[in-house]
Amino acid sequence: MCNSCLLLDIDSIKMFNFIRNTNLPRKAYAQLAKFWGSRIHVESLYKLFRHILELSNIETTVYDCCINSCCAFTGTDYKTAELCPYCHEPRFDKHCRSRNTFEYIPLTSRIKSMFLNCSLTERMTYRSNFEFNAGCYDDVFSGSHYQHLTSEYVVVDGVRHPHLFFSDSHDIALGILTDCHIHPQLSTSGPSDPSSLPPLLLH
Repeated sequence: MCNSCLLLDIDSIKMFNFIRNTNLPRKAYAQLAKFWGSRIHVESLYKLFRHILELSNIETTVYDCCINSCCAFTGTDYKTAELCPYCHEPRFDKHCRSRNTFEYIPLTSRIKSMFLNCSLTERMTYRSNFEFNAGCYDDVFSGSHYQHLTSEYVVVDGVRHPHLFFSDSHDIALGILTDCHIHPQLSTSGPSDPSSLPPLLLH
């Protein structure tokens, strides 16, 4: 890769961070491009975001979802639904276009990106270096559920594998929390019974 291309990539990353960290309005960014675009590297927002997307090597997946955000239309129960099963709002407008969409970054892409960051990779070794003390509850890794898993063999589709859960230092423990589990008494437009939650978007 030529040095000039690398410098343009770095400029784009710096500009993207500048926009995100300062909440720079689109109109203000357009003025930057208009008045100083010939002196400094300022792309249009569309080109900048496309450039960052290419550099990140992350592909997003777009799902239709309820206009009131009750659920995403995924899985066998919802993929072909034309009405929200909770608030009964129509999925499509009069032009047969989805009224609301959800742009999802697959979990695998996000985890891969974490390992590209040296500092974050170092911090992610916390779990594997955690020293369990049965007489003290220091962290979630002190919990009985996690400790039980560390002595249990991994079983996938009924097939037992030769390794234990979290036996590899690169294994990642994921905790998934939803509003319904955290606040079961809240009254929302979505499902109140956790057992009726739609499929999780994990890829």
